[in-house]
Amino acid sequence: EAEILDVCTDECEAGELWLSIRLKNTGETAVPSGTMLSIYGLDGVQEVYITTTTLTQEIEAGWSSESFQVGLYAEDIEGMNGILVRADDDGTGTGMLQECSELDNAVQADDAFCP
Repeated sequence: EAEILDVCTDECEAGELWLSIRLKNTGETAVPSGTMLSIYGLDGVQEVYITTTTLTQEIEAGWSSESFQVGLYAEDIEGMNGILVRADDDGTGTGMLQECSELDNAVQADDAFCP
């Protein structure tokens, strides 16, 4: 389960926006390090790929990751009407983990923009 903890706009003048993200493992098995997380811009109902990052730590069942930051270029999200963060996604919508439900892997932020 992806969770956006904070949207930092302090560096927007330099063209960067930072997301603070945490992943919760609500499953029954560990999420291995190396699992990917992708970020998409939302252009209406279409998802526009922006970037992918990789977990550097395993997340045991029932635990959460440490928070980590992902930087985005303001120009990549300009004109978008939201940001989607999806856990277990390699940037093509494909994951490596077998899950009963993928529905809790994504979280949307409608306020992740530079002012």
